[in-house]
Formats: sequence, C-alpha cells, structure tokens
Amino acid sequence: LTVLYIIFGAVYFNLDITDEGGVQSMVAVVFMTTIFTGIITLNSVMPVRVRERAVAFRERSSFMYDAVPYSLAHAVIEIPWLASIALLTVIPLYLMVGMVPTARSLFFHVFINILVSYAFLSLGQFIACICSTIQTAQAGASAAIPIAFLFGGLYLPFPQIPVYWQWAYHINPVAFAIQAVVAPQFERRGCSGPLSSGGNCPSIRAFRGDSFEQIDTLSYVEQKYDIAFDKRWQAAGYLFMFCIGAQVLHILAGKYVNTINR
Repeated sequence: LTVLYIIFGAVYFNLDITDEGGVQSMVAVVFMTTIFTGIITLNSVMPVRVRERAVAFRERSSFMYDAVPYSLAHAVIEIPWLASIALLTVIPLYLMVGMVPTARSLFFHVFINILVSYAFLSLGQFIACICSTIQTAQAGASAAIPIAFLFGGLYLPFPQIPVYWQWAYHINPVAFAIQAVVAPQFERRGCSGPLSSGGNCPSIRAFRGDSFEQIDTLSYVEQKYDIAFDKRWQAAGYLFMFCIGAQVLHILAGKYVNTINR
C-alpha cells in the first residue's frame, strides 16, 4: 500500500489547483486515496473472519468463551494495524501531492483515513459473519461497494441524487468521508475571505449555470459537492457512529448467526 500511495503521489505530484480541472483532480485524489485503504481492509478482513468462525463456534460450544468478547477482540485488535497503515501511506502521499501544509490538516486527514478504513473493516466483518462462505461474502461486498461509490456524493453530488435515493447518501460512509476530507484541502488561509464578500482568497474561473464566473475555490467545492468546511467534524462524528453501528451488527451476527452445519 505504501508503494502504491507513493505512485499516486508521483502521478499527482505538486498538484496545481488554480483552475477548475486542478480543483476537481484534487477532490478526486483525496477521495480515491481515502477510500482505497478502506476497500483493501474490507476485502482482506473477510477471509480471516470466515476462516476463524469454525474455531469460535467450537470454543463457544465447549463453553470456553462467548461470541461477544471474541467479536470485540476482533474489533479492537485491528485498530493499531489500521493506524500504522494510515501513517505509512497517507503522510508520503499528502506531502507529495501538495495538500494543505499544516500539521492540523495532515493529522485530521490521517484520522479520517483511519475512521474510513475501520468503517469498511467493520462492514466486512459483519458481512463475513452472515454469509456461509467466503465466496458469498465477497459477492455481497462486491455488490455493496459500487452502490456506496455511486451515492457517495462525488460522481453524483447530493443535489443531483433522486429524492427516493437520498437515504442511501445519509447512511453512506463514503459520503461522510467526502464531507470530512475534501473541504479542508481548500480552507481559506492567509486571505481576507471569499470573493462574494470582497475577499482575496484563491479563486478559479468555473462554469456556473450558463456562463463562466470567478469563484473562490472553497465556495466552489462546497456548492458543487454540497459539503461545508465548518461541518467536517460533524461528518467525522457520523463516520464514528457508522463504525459503532457496524460493529454492533458484527457482534450480534457473531453471536446469533450460525453458519456451521453439523
């Protein structure tokens, strides 16, 4: 993963965000590298969880321990590994691409990366517990990932999602990730404010409606993707709640779903 992220950093090295194409490329690389680790963890945890179910069922039937502490152990033991992976992959990429050069923004980005990875890992553990075979689990995950991407708010911004599908956006960890990490890369630093208020913050010439107009980059991103810089911690809170909810489902599935045929 570290090598792959360095390749991403080389491709997008010192990315120029002074025009609309550059801004959209920055959004894309932030999105891609935040979600990619989550997809890897989802696919890597399912074979492990499926393989160890037989041991868990055997020990539970022997009254050695209950399914709840076993599932909790699986949930907790992954956190140090995810944190290590995030530090080793995100920091080189962050510096190479030329994202906001402040420690606060860097470690917030790392923190969100950890949350996103844990959200997908928790989802993978839950899917592994309710499916009888690893092939079934992988098929279920393969069906869920494209839906999460489609309604994540990048390819189809929230205002363009049909009303009857907007519920998928509000329960989507991909959407929470975009809300959390995209806007901070365009925060207003060292300037007097947005152009609309007479400020001098970095701006781009973008197509708006039926003509081109000058707009500061943060306002452009917030309006295009329906996100807000001031709500980044709120989005991080939603991600945390998704992790808790997915782990609750994982623990319940581990306790009450029996996929072993005697």
